[in-house]
Amino acid sequence: MKLPKDVDRARVQKLATARGITYATGQAFHAMSSDVAYLRLAFGWIEKDGIPEGIRLLAECVREAMPAAVAS
Repeated sequence: MKLPKDVDRARVQKLATARGITYATGQAFHAMSSDVAYLRLAFGWIEKDGIPEGIRLLAECVREAMPAAVAS
């Protein structure tokens, strides 16, 4: 999943963790271990019915970590 360039990725991860959402950072899967604005979402071990709610919660985290939300 590609994140907006101006999102605070550390804040997204902190907010997501607080909501019980875990994911791998894009850096973990980058050939050069570069800090890239991507997330790797796993869905093989999650109940299918829980995915929409997880995506909704993750979207909230991203919105909250955008510069305007951080400043308010």
